[in-house]
Amino acid sequence: MIEHRLKCWCLVCMYYKSSLNISVATIETSSPISLMGADVERIMTTLQWIISTAPNIIQVAIAIWILEKRLGAICVAPVIVVLCHFEAVLIAVHTASAYASSQIAKRIRVRQRGWMQAVQKRVALTSDVLSSIKGMKILGLTEMITRNVQDTREEELQKSKLFRHMQIINITLGNASNMLSPVITFIGYGIISKYSANKAPSAATIFSSLSLLSMLISPVNELVSAIPNLAAALECCNRIQEYVTGNKQVEFRSLSDEPGISNVESVNETDCETFERGPSIIELRQVNAGWHPDRTVLHGISMQISASTLTMVIGPVGSGKSTLLQILLGEGILHSGSVNLSTDDIAYCDQTPFLTNRSIRQNILGALDYDQEWYLSCLRACALDVDIRHFPDGDESIVGSKGIALSGGQKQRLAIARAFYARKKIILMDDCLSGLDMETERHCFLRILSKDGLLRQTGATIVLVTHAVKWLPYSDHVIVLSSEGRLLQSDTFQSLLSVPGYLRDLNLEDNGIENATSVTELDVNHRNINPPTLTPASNPRTPKDEPAKKRGHRDPRNLLYYVNTMGKPGFGLFLFLVAVEIVFIALQRNSSYWWVAANQIMPDGDLGKWLSVYAVFGILAVAFLGISRGAPMTFISATDSGSLLNRFTQDMTLMDMQLPMSLLLSTEDHRRSGPDLCLLGLYGVIFTGFRGSPLLSTKVLPTDSRQIRLLDLEAKSPLFTHLTETLDGIRTIRAFKWKQHVLHENFVLIDIAQRPFFLLLCLQNWLNLVLDVVVACLVVVLIALSVALRHSMNSSLLGVAMVSIVNFSQTLSTFLNYWTSIETSLGAVARTRQFIAETPAELHNNAEVAVSPEWPSEFSIVFQDVSASYQSSGPDVVQNVNLTIHPGQRVAICGRTGSGKSTLIALLLRLLDPKSGTVFIGHDDISSLPQETIRRRIICLPQDPWFLPGEHGTVRSNLDPLNEATESQMQVVLEKVRLAEQIRAMGGLDAGMRGSHLSAGQKQLFCLARAMLMRRSKILLLDEATSSVDVDTEQLIMSLLRTEFHGWTILAIVHRLQGILDFDRVVVLDHGQVVEYGSTSMLLADKGSAFSRLYRNEGQ
Repeated sequence: MIEHRLKCWCLVCMYYKSSLNISVATIETSSPISLMGADVERIMTTLQWIISTAPNIIQVAIAIWILEKRLGAICVAPVIVVLCHFEAVLIAVHTASAYASSQIAKRIRVRQRGWMQAVQKRVALTSDVLSSIKGMKILGLTEMITRNVQDTREEELQKSKLFRHMQIINITLGNASNMLSPVITFIGYGIISKYSANKAPSAATIFSSLSLLSMLISPVNELVSAIPNLAAALECCNRIQEYVTGNKQVEFRSLSDEPGISNVESVNETDCETFERGPSIIELRQVNAGWHPDRTVLHGISMQISASTLTMVIGPVGSGKSTLLQILLGEGILHSGSVNLSTDDIAYCDQTPFLTNRSIRQNILGALDYDQEWYLSCLRACALDVDIRHFPDGDESIVGSKGIALSGGQKQRLAIARAFYARKKIILMDDCLSGLDMETERHCFLRILSKDGLLRQTGATIVLVTHAVKWLPYSDHVIVLSSEGRLLQSDTFQSLLSVPGYLRDLNLEDNGIENATSVTELDVNHRNINPPTLTPASNPRTPKDEPAKKRGHRDPRNLLYYVNTMGKPGFGLFLFLVAVEIVFIALQRNSSYWWVAANQIMPDGDLGKWLSVYAVFGILAVAFLGISRGAPMTFISATDSGSLLNRFTQDMTLMDMQLPMSLLLSTEDHRRSGPDLCLLGLYGVIFTGFRGSPLLSTKVLPTDSRQIRLLDLEAKSPLFTHLTETLDGIRTIRAFKWKQHVLHENFVLIDIAQRPFFLLLCLQNWLNLVLDVVVACLVVVLIALSVALRHSMNSSLLGVAMVSIVNFSQTLSTFLNYWTSIETSLGAVARTRQFIAETPAELHNNAEVAVSPEWPSEFSIVFQDVSASYQSSGPDVVQNVNLTIHPGQRVAICGRTGSGKSTLIALLLRLLDPKSGTVFIGHDDISSLPQETIRRRIICLPQDPWFLPGEHGTVRSNLDPLNEATESQMQVVLEKVRLAEQIRAMGGLDAGMRGSHLSAGQKQLFCLARAMLMRRSKILLLDEATSSVDVDTEQLIMSLLRTEFHGWTILAIVHRLQGILDFDRVVVLDHGQVVEYGSTSMLLADKGSAFSRLYRNEGQ
């Protein structure tokens, strides 16, 4: 048992290790979570079943041998042939079942594939929704996405029903042989006895044969039933094999230890543009690369980057700047050319920061040891010391999944600090300053990347992709890419500024360095700042503990909750049919007693009648078996879909796959043991103690075992979290060469997950031993009493009791396993109930309020004494905000990172309700309106572009989620945002967005096109909508705002103050308070205003 469990976890290790080497394109188009969840769980369950039934082969062989010996002892020579025939008939019954099962297995394999593909689709969709639920809420698409998930769930249930039907047929065939084999055997034996010279069958012959048949049939039935499950598990193995043998990321880079790789392979002057700056550390020669085999992003790129330099890569949106960095990392597809590096000692800052659900310190350190002095230097250089001071737990504060507890700028600075702390030789930074306010951006750039910056002092080679062209004077080397992905210019800033071209057209002046504040001046500003709060580093993630008493409590409401999802009438019918089946089986068993008793009085008298009675009861039991097994599978798996979205892997697998089968098979064991217990109690008071024996397993099971089972469930959760985080940050992990580190973490988490299982296995084996000893003692007591009371005890009754005890012992052990599985699955139900009951939800107290279709008819926005906090006991993120925005005004919000800018957007959309104060849209207090209505009527462009997940995420559905626009209208808006050609290259409006590799700027343009189509009301909210675009694209966006949204009320969060002159008014926030609010021109003219200082700082 332990060995096969370890093999399954080795499969998880192999799966995780393969994920570290898989291509990004494969990850984006597959669903790794469902494979490691549902598929591995299925394989593990099947292996447990197969290995537990393997010893049955020996038992079957011994039973056949003894049965042949027993029946052959009372037969003359001619009858031996007939008995062998009967035995062949018996084997034929099982052979027919086995053949049918093999045919079923073929169909099960197909239907299993369909079901598991549906599970994968549902898990992928649910995972995408959960990872981007904020964007879904902002766009007011919660109801539509919920319907999509529910439709996917319904499709999964329909596919599962096809699989369940085959299981029903297989179980019915297996149990049919169980009940019909004795019928066929004794009919044949009775006929032989009738028409031969043999004596009539005695009680010893009949009941000993029945016992042997029970020992033979039950294990054969288990072996036959294992065939379809094995086929289903093989299908899961095939799906995992397809993933682990999928497209691996091929290492196409060439590494050299030479100080200048240009000495290794010469490059013609016509192949690349270079500037003399010492030996090169990076060299590209005629590189054609992209993300798909049939699409090229970079065309003919040849260049060299010298060691210990700062190289800035600029160009329009979609020019391939991020792809260039990915090629240097060894990601993507190299169609032709060569990429040569002197070292692969690389740190990487992704455009979307990769953060794990750990503390700030752990995210910065990664796989490295803690060096306090260097760590503090990194915090100060990235201005994180100021933020940490405001966190309740200092640098041990948990950042949340994907850094959800941090602002966009804080997440980027955390990623920069990680790259800074690693002290790598090459630093690749992908537009990692775009989410910072001007003051923080200036601080970070000068402290880290200027000529006196700390990172430059380490001698690192830095390649920075950026749209902030104001920092170009600080660079040693500038690379300009064209919109077609070709190398346009490559030289020093001063050289490029003196020649016609892209850089010169930007109208930049070479005065940034002279006017900039020096690092020394910044140091003075930090001298009087206290160091950040530091606390001891915590241990790696371990399963969250819960009160033991709560875990060990057996709550019958969990089973009732599950039964309610099935439907009480159907479940009641199922129990009734099972009860009728039990009655017929008991009557069949009792008819053997009547037959023996009558045969003792009149040998062979009414033989046909008693054989007919025995056969009829067996056939009726088979009939009700088929009916009762057909009832539950269509309703027992219909678990509530709408309330279980957050339990989309392990718990859903247990409730969908394990719990229905465990309930069914435990009912089967009750069905098999029920007649035995009824007969034992019927034929003697001395045997009535057996009636409660099936409950022994549920009473003997200690409370600790239930706690351990729930611990076993909880211990697996960190594995899923670790896999999800690894896949999200696979580029960063591979760049830092942390694969071995995260692989070791995976091993540690697997070890932790095995501890509850090992203890549970010990408890189960102990209980199995106890139950076997109890049954053995009961048999000994029965034999002893039969010997002591041999003159007064009816031998037929004793035979019935013996057969019943043997049958009972066969089912008790399996019942224990199924009951354990039920309790484990009910633990998943309990966890789901607890999640539903305890997870805070948005208040929908106004959900039924009727809102006019024309709302809002007035487009003013008012914040009246508004204070808000994300936690009831936490500090206010905005304090006493008073703002009045008149209809048609265009208002810009600026301020330092974390000053509360995005919180104002959240308040308007009721993602966050104010702790005090009121927010008005028009004359309506939005707290009296349904959240979904507000979000549907107000258009918002979020900071992180959001797209519909899964198969629903086509270009068409993302551009027009409500299906209200025509195709021509879609083409028009795509032309306006200059994405029409890109979309056509992807495959048109029906192409999928997942894996499209649109650049961050292109995604923001796409969201703007979606806003232009929706036009719900004349209120537009922009949260850093131009953070990832170049100057020309920013001008395009501002132009579209002027023309397409003319007369609209616009509230925009901006960091780039150059375009702020397009707005009528400006709000300056600092630490959640409104510092200034006034006319843009007036505040700019006031040299003492905070906005004027910010604007001048950007000019520097």
